[in-house]
Amino acid sequence: MSYSKLSLQALEMFEVLSRSLSLQKTAQTMGLSISSVSHHLNRLEDELGVRLIDRAHRPMVLTPAGQNFSARIEEGLRHIRLAQSETAIGGLYQARQLRIGVIEDFEGNIVPDLVIKLAQNLPRLKLTLRTHPSHEAISLVESRGLNLAIAARNQGTDQRHVAHDLLRDPFVMVTPKSLAADNDTYLGDAAGVPFLRYNLQHQIGMQIEAHLKRNGIALANRHEFDSNQSIMGLIAHAQGWTITTPVVLMRTQRFLDDVNVTPLPLAAFARTISLFAEPEHNAETALVIATLLRRLMQTHILDPCLRRYPWLEDRLRHSDQAA
Repeated sequence: MSYSKLSLQALEMFEVLSRSLSLQKTAQTMGLSISSVSHHLNRLEDELGVRLIDRAHRPMVLTPAGQNFSARIEEGLRHIRLAQSETAIGGLYQARQLRIGVIEDFEGNIVPDLVIKLAQNLPRLKLTLRTHPSHEAISLVESRGLNLAIAARNQGTDQRHVAHDLLRDPFVMVTPKSLAADNDTYLGDAAGVPFLRYNLQHQIGMQIEAHLKRNGIALANRHEFDSNQSIMGLIAHAQGWTITTPVVLMRTQRFLDDVNVTPLPLAAFARTISLFAEPEHNAETALVIATLLRRLMQTHILDPCLRRYPWLEDRLRHSDQAA
């Protein structure tokens, strides 16, 4: 067998398929037709000489060979993405100073890797990094207080400052695993534990509140928090419930074994994480940072989150639009 015949697209397709176990969902995620996904799978199996997916089983399942191949491919693709990220940094050699703002949702996973890669590859770069709520970070970009910002945008955001959309981050429902109430009971404020709100001065809090209002849901306002850790800790100890996003969940993994994460029994809604740039920004610099961020988000958010919650496959995804 010639390994050169195994295309990168086929391997990435199998990575997605091994999580979703659905040709339709894989096609949607990859932007391919179902017949193209099936063709890639058939060719991959022919090249390897083994069956990777048991199609006779409903739903489809990985064969033992498929399970082993999936684990190996995931590790291999991680290294490829890392190499792509480090190569992309080469496009920043002309930059001498970067002032970046970022929401705290990425402080524990994305930001450390981002600054390490920049420091290792660009030792002469003067880097300033600050944590801000989304609305503050965007405002600082508009006033030229920051060169770039990684933040959540809403429909009212001035699109002139959006350099690249990065991630679609859907809202989900999080409830205590130890309580038996269904989601409708929580939304009816009848589960016996309070709704834990985000700070209503912050964009995430305002977005959740607006969606509840659109759906005619009014919940008692007993608690309001800035801290994701506090909210998730209370839920894990059966002291409340909330609406949040997968990005937040990946920052609070110590609590995930004690909570239920489920789709909202309402119309779906999501926030978009974007890279914002000052008016006279260097387009090449923004592109390099966006490319690096997408790779880091794949490693730290999409991969672990979709392993734990495969039903998010067609909801949590990269948003590759360049403004």
